[in-house]
Amino acid sequence: MPITPASQAAPAPFDPDEITLQCAPIVRGALAPEFDQYYLDLEDLYEEDLTDDIVLNELADFFSDLIASGGPEPLIERCCDAFEAICNHVQIDSMTTLYDQVLLALSARTLERARPYFGPETETLLTALESEPAKR
Repeated sequence: MPITPASQAAPAPFDPDEITLQCAPIVRGALAPEFDQYYLDLEDLYEEDLTDDIVLNELADFFSDLIASGGPEPLIERCCDAFEAICNHVQIDSMTTLYDQVLLALSARTLERARPYFGPETETLLTALESEPAKR
């Protein structure tokens, strides 16, 4: 049997037990240091079971509180930059997760106050998913 060079070897099969965080690094990078303690608390609580859904759910609470309290505009903009980066750099299921875990979790009033800060990809995602009657 011939030996296949590593560069030509078949990719490893998908392992559902190996969770890849796609959104979490984007969120942490955009929102350090303000979100760091929230993230570290999640790591302590969930350890290896930490998922993007969990991080985005925490981000929804963080963002809602930020908007409700009239938080600093630069931090609001950085949150929205993180949303935009998620829309631009992760798989489609993560974009739906962004909508389900963050945007859908916002109250109508908070969403209205936050919408001017959204980038074009986030706005497109929100508009497209809002048109699905089961979502809103």
